[in-house]
Amino acid sequence: MSPHVRFSRRIVARGIAPWLLSLLLVSLAVGFDTAPHYDLTQAVLTEGGFDSGAIKIVQVQNWMTDYYTTAPALGSGNRREQKWLEQLHCDNLETAAQVKQYLGQFLHNLKSAAEQAAQKNQPLDTLTILGMSLHVVQDFYAHSNWVELHPRTDDAYRTETFLSQPTGLSPQILTGKVPPTLQSKLGLAAQTPAALLHGGYAEGLNKDSPIRPRWDEAYVFAYVASHELVELLQQWSEAVRPGYWERVRRWQVSGSEQTMLEKDLDAARNISMWVAIDDSVDGHWKGDKSGARHLFTTFLGKWEKASNSIFTRQIKDGRILGQLAENLYSATPPLALPPMHAFTLRRRALLLRTTNIRALNDGGLLGRMERVDPNSEADFYAHFRIGEQSYRERVIQGVDNVTNPWFVIHFVEQAVTRVPVSIAVWDEDESEPGEGFRDDHVDINPQANQLDFDFVVNATDASKEFSSSGAKPDRNRAAIRFTVKQIPLRP
Repeated sequence: MSPHVRFSRRIVARGIAPWLLSLLLVSLAVGFDTAPHYDLTQAVLTEGGFDSGAIKIVQVQNWMTDYYTTAPALGSGNRREQKWLEQLHCDNLETAAQVKQYLGQFLHNLKSAAEQAAQKNQPLDTLTILGMSLHVVQDFYAHSNWVELHPRTDDAYRTETFLSQPTGLSPQILTGKVPPTLQSKLGLAAQTPAALLHGGYAEGLNKDSPIRPRWDEAYVFAYVASHELVELLQQWSEAVRPGYWERVRRWQVSGSEQTMLEKDLDAARNISMWVAIDDSVDGHWKGDKSGARHLFTTFLGKWEKASNSIFTRQIKDGRILGQLAENLYSATPPLALPPMHAFTLRRRALLLRTTNIRALNDGGLLGRMERVDPNSEADFYAHFRIGEQSYRERVIQGVDNVTNPWFVIHFVEQAVTRVPVSIAVWDEDESEPGEGFRDDHVDINPQANQLDFDFVVNATDASKEFSSSGAKPDRNRAAIRFTVKQIPLRP
């Protein structure tokens, strides 16, 4: 397809305000990319026995904690709610004392909010609380120097967290600061020069996406801490209303609310994937290079006009936000962290890293017509299915030959001996969002009429390399190389 390099004239008609496009940069510049939150939440809640409908609600509320950090997106009268949202990302904590105060106060607030929701028998409130609180805990490991203070020393991932070791916070613990330009937009106080910059895709303390150093370690810590947090919420809820947690796990919406939930879930993926406003923002799903300005502005205009679901209202009314954000950045002495059982699940991490994807071209007119994209460079993205979980990977816009485009971490029970894996590659096409699926399915399988690449990882496969290429008579052919590695989680 043609590169997405222009604003559509239809944007004005659809009412996309310039302030929304410019200030959306704020919330998309200082957090774990959307997809790690999305995938972590899916994995942890699936393992926790949640139904798919409840998981989707938590995924949406996790994402909205980022999206609605931008004040204008909430509306001109919602500065209070926006300031509460600003505080739910573990940023600008430059001393151990500040970290301890923040974490202790947050867990105190969370316990009160969880108990109140259970007392009132409000599963939707509990799922909203779960989405917001998972966002905070997951951000902590991406935004802090926890990984640097707990480095890997052997062939296993470490799993200790601030929840499982509440008295073990290092005197050197801190989180990154957002740059002064964003501080002023967010209304945050200026930090001292000694504080470490949060940074972006190329620099800083953050481990927000797979293209950042040590992202995998932060991701594993966030996975473990997410499990521990869910267990705490279950304990607090059940103490107030026995049997309540099962209702939360099975909670469903129906009719128009289900339709709106799916649209909000689409927004989480598409807005993050396509966001492209200037050279500083080029996608926010699993790294950069996925921005598509035309698709982004068109989709955003349609969704913003329709975004009045019960899930957005849970954010906009500020009721739960106010509970979770109370006194997070105060100077009060830190509250004691609650006792917590350390992560005990026996798991290993399956790391699938794509090292190259390359469009094939046999040359000549016929060869050109059989290319992944006859008119320009390809816009590759991938769907991985590992075990029972699916992973949507970022689009790499306008490149026929890409190095290290995709990196997935999947968690497997140690007792599982065989893990099926399926890789599907697609080429994103220029089309109006909502007008049907027009993307091209790319052939990466040498067998005729078989496009995807399927294989099985055995428990004994510590590390393996794979390569596969599409072949005639199939069209849209590409060659892919990737590695699979398995690393245990140390209990």
